[in-house]
Amino acid sequence: MAVDLHVHTSFSDGQYTPEEAVCRAENRGLNGLAITDHDTVDGVEPALKRARRLELVPGLELSTETEDEEIHILGYYLDYKNKSLLDVLKTLTRSRMKRLEEMLRLLEKLGYGLEETGSLKRNTNPGRMHVARALVKEGYVSDTDQAFALLLEKGKPAHVPRYKISPEEGMELILEAGGLPVIAHPIDLQDMGWVDRLQKKGLVGLETYHPRHPRIFTDYLLRLTREKGLIATGGSDCHGPGVGERDQIGSLYVPDSCLERLRKFKEERVL
Repeated sequence: MAVDLHVHTSFSDGQYTPEEAVCRAENRGLNGLAITDHDTVDGVEPALKRARRLELVPGLELSTETEDEEIHILGYYLDYKNKSLLDVLKTLTRSRMKRLEEMLRLLEKLGYGLEETGSLKRNTNPGRMHVARALVKEGYVSDTDQAFALLLEKGKPAHVPRYKISPEEGMELILEAGGLPVIAHPIDLQDMGWVDRLQKKGLVGLETYHPRHPRIFTDYLLRLTREKGLIATGGSDCHGPGVGERDQIGSLYVPDSCLERLRKFKEERVL
């Protein structure tokens, strides 16, 4: 049996509602699903209410940053009503809204004025992907990859930095909410030394199975997790339809032993 422990919904930059994500996961016969929206837990409760035939894991994906790189940290089995967590997430959301306004201003100045800015501003947790999709919809670029490469990536003319927290702060936030922190898509790490540094702070796992991980890198991560006593996790990193067949819910095989180890770790920590 299989699980998918990395799925985004319409509460961040995914296109499926939480209910749709659960339905699709159940239709694929998955044993477990984790809702891991960017910097928000608002999609967790609707997913929990819809789940019938699978285990729904409350989670999120925190965006953290150092001077040199961005590190995303997944948090599993966290208390999604924890006040300290929610306070920080509100700050991050306000930062996203402010960044959206500045991106739209820059795009208009560059000749990429968007007509449907109202729907973007009504989003409760807007990100660059929402802007990228709007650029595609209005015919400025052929796809979202081009939107990022041309305009929205770091160093491009419409890129706007936003308030972020450090990896250590992200770890502390997840742990304080009772969650299990895991480094997301480690292939993006410029410095694998972060694994040791964050394990000393309470890191419990590495996202080993991911659509962008070549088989040789997955094998490397499997060896690394065994050597360091970390939990191997994985997921499709699904953002919805039309994003690519390889990152649809359940499209990447992730053994349910990943979820079993997370669950056992959580239960032992509580006891």
